[in-house]
Amino acid sequence: MSIIDAWMQHPTKRFIGHPMFDSLKRWNKSGALTEEIPLEWTVKAMDQAQVSKSLICSWYGPWGDLISNEEVAACIEQYPDRFVGIASVPLNKPMEALAMLRHCVKNLGFKGVRIVQWLWNLPPTHAYYYPLFAACVEMEIPICFQVGHTGPLMPSEVGRPIPYIDQVAIDFPDLKMVCGHIGYPWTMEMIAVATKHKNVYIDTSAYTARRYPQD
Repeated sequence: MSIIDAWMQHPTKRFIGHPMFDSLKRWNKSGALTEEIPLEWTVKAMDQAQVSKSLICSWYGPWGDLISNEEVAACIEQYPDRFVGIASVPLNKPMEALAMLRHCVKNLGFKGVRIVQWLWNLPPTHAYYYPLFAACVEMEIPICFQVGHTGPLMPSEVGRPIPYIDQVAIDFPDLKMVCGHIGYPWTMEMIAVATKHKNVYIDTSAYTARRYPQD
């Protein structure tokens, strides 16, 4: 059986070094990076977990990119059989975002776009998103969201499945939406929305609050 990681990133030094991730470093007891992580480390981690392929994504926020689409494309070029590209775009620049998304899909072969709402503190019903939704339907690619609370110290409200994902699914019934992190602590809301709308899917990637002993 093939295992596919539906949400991963090969982190850059500037990604890991951003202060918003300090809470995650506290969870996993990791420190600051002093140099870039070799891509081979990520591939070896996939091998150890028996992950055959990963959807590798870029990250854009209001300040710019933390992992650029070009960096993701470079990873795919080195391991084309292991990685599938998921784009990210500058949400607050709608025309630039559309051009970037089309470039990533048509020229770089990316298979979707991910918007991490809490980076922008904007719910997916905001006007900035809607041109991207239309482009995704046109190009027949999914849009991926984080749904649920945030691990980093950022507001969580924009990750609620109801009303936000529910409303987008009503407005764009042909838009395939993949909602990551199960929606915790609004998990039942997320299940309800996915049950209600045939175009809404749940990605079960998530952090665990604690590690339980193995039997």
